[in-house]
Amino acid sequence: MSMKRIYPSILLTAALLLTAVVEIKAQSFDFEADGRHYTLTSPTTVTLEQIDHVGEELTVNATVDYEGHQLTVTAVGGSLIPYTNRSIIRRVILPETIETIGYRTFVTCESLRQINLPKGLRVIGSEAFNGCKQLQIDAWPDSLRTIGDDAFAGCSSLGEVALPERLESIGRCAFNYSGVTAVRLTSRRVKLGDGVFRYCERLKSVVVEGDVLVAVPEEMCWNCQSLETVVFKGCLIQTDSYIACFVGTRAFQSCPALTTLQLPQGVTSIGRNAFEGCSSLESIQLDRLITYIAPEAFLGSGLRQIELPEMLTTLGGACFYDCRQLESLTLPLRIEHLIGIIDGASAVKRLEVKQRVPQNINPWDFYEVYDKVTLVVPAGSRELYAQHEAWGQFKQIEEAEPEVYTFYADISVHGHGRLFWNGRECAGGEHFAVAEGETVSIRQEPLNERDSVIWLNFTDDNYTNVQLHRDSVYTFVVDNDVKLYASFQSMIDSPELVEVVIRQADLGAVVLGIEKGRSLEFTVAPEEGWQVNSITLNGEDITDRLADYQILTTGPVEGNVEIRIAFEQKGADGIGSVGADCRLRVHAVGNVLYIDNAEPGDICVYSLDGKLLRQLQASGPSVRVCMPTNNVYIIKNGKKTIKIGF
Repeated sequence: MSMKRIYPSILLTAALLLTAVVEIKAQSFDFEADGRHYTLTSPTTVTLEQIDHVGEELTVNATVDYEGHQLTVTAVGGSLIPYTNRSIIRRVILPETIETIGYRTFVTCESLRQINLPKGLRVIGSEAFNGCKQLQIDAWPDSLRTIGDDAFAGCSSLGEVALPERLESIGRCAFNYSGVTAVRLTSRRVKLGDGVFRYCERLKSVVVEGDVLVAVPEEMCWNCQSLETVVFKGCLIQTDSYIACFVGTRAFQSCPALTTLQLPQGVTSIGRNAFEGCSSLESIQLDRLITYIAPEAFLGSGLRQIELPEMLTTLGGACFYDCRQLESLTLPLRIEHLIGIIDGASAVKRLEVKQRVPQNINPWDFYEVYDKVTLVVPAGSRELYAQHEAWGQFKQIEEAEPEVYTFYADISVHGHGRLFWNGRECAGGEHFAVAEGETVSIRQEPLNERDSVIWLNFTDDNYTNVQLHRDSVYTFVVDNDVKLYASFQSMIDSPELVEVVIRQADLGAVVLGIEKGRSLEFTVAPEEGWQVNSITLNGEDITDRLADYQILTTGPVEGNVEIRIAFEQKGADGIGSVGADCRLRVHAVGNVLYIDNAEPGDICVYSLDGKLLRQLQASGPSVRVCMPTNNVYIIKNGKKTIKIGF
């Protein structure tokens, strides 16, 4: 074997590798062996950067000898194949040692048909196979974590793609203009890049089994003419409390064959032109958390019906223009920003609004439909709308049946004390429904002698600030959504306190204050007929350490503590084999409820008052579902019943 050295001897030690000073050239590699050029990446590993001459078939060796050392080839680099040989190569055989296929490694290898992806492969770099028109992938390794930007763009022969469970991210335009026909993504949690399947003209279905970070990305399936089915089975997961979870701009624009669509749970907004031109899409289920729908979101779609979420506040202009199947539309109570949403080409014949007092709109917003659409307004509001400059131009205005609206209360409690709403203790961060016209009384109960005054800040159209003393009660009538910020104030100097938050089934969350450095003692006393299902202390499962009525004492508390408790009914048959690992177990992380070891069949999630909220199928060892936090839920599976608040 001939070996040509480009640099002086390099000692294979980590320190020397980090400090070596080498000559900078247009193509700089650490050494060459048999026409193959390598760079050192560690004392024992190298990247194969370039091969001088390549035929129709290329085999990459697992190891290479250098200065008496056998080094492992763990990556192939972007200059691997000379541009003059890229049209020749048809087959590549990679060793199982390869973990990374680098940036543009096989770009424009138009004749490349076959390559094995090694079982230890973790990264496919950006543009790695861009333009490989004849490439087919038989198997995707379970080890794969990252697919880079444009990695398979223009790969027009790919066919069906089943991506592995551990995949964490797919880059921007990764399969842009490719020939994928079906995509199944089994990842537990994945980040999708913008335009990931854009212009895939043969793509018919996309199924995402797990959760997606932050967004259904912009232009995800833009102009996929054959796309019929898109199903997200998981949730959109926030990565930051200030980042909304959204369906991106033009996500499914110009997908005329799309008939089946299931969006992930947790969507809070829909971007511009997201479903424009989806002429076969007759219905869509929108998440109740959605507050914003951008302009032209459903322009030219085939919608026959749509139920807008009651928490929606903004509906963008031209949202339902040219919707020729949509005959009726109801605008939710909380709409704040409204401009022209339907035009003369839309089929809407009945437009219902919920606001008793007409909001201001421009007379031009509905000028094309004043003669053809019947405006339906709340009972007793017809005269107000008829006298309005814009709404009054509708030729037909009718009143709906009287209706009692449902408003929502959001409660935030700060400091060391408890707040009671009509005698019911409210936890910080709680969100619950309240009927219009309901009379509400609020009182406070400090947890110590130091905290004796509370300030109630109501955020509404008329900002209200109430000082509520220890023995006083504040009463008001609900006529709007309530955002209540309750702040306990210490009246005297006090030692440093930390919070103990107990989240359990009946009370939701109880916040206590104890002096830092003191030990914490608590017991769990289930109601009759119930027993402990699971207990976690700051995320650690301590179920086996605390039996019913037993006292648990922690060490000195140095920071905030969170205890989560779930209960199950006594006497129900167990599930699975004998052993703690086979018991039905429920716990929550963020807004995701995890149900483990379920019996095959239905899993039903109920509200505390018995209303069925979700019906799931136990198709694996763990079932996940996104649920609004600060509520109490009843989970039933077979003969097992579990109660949890989170």
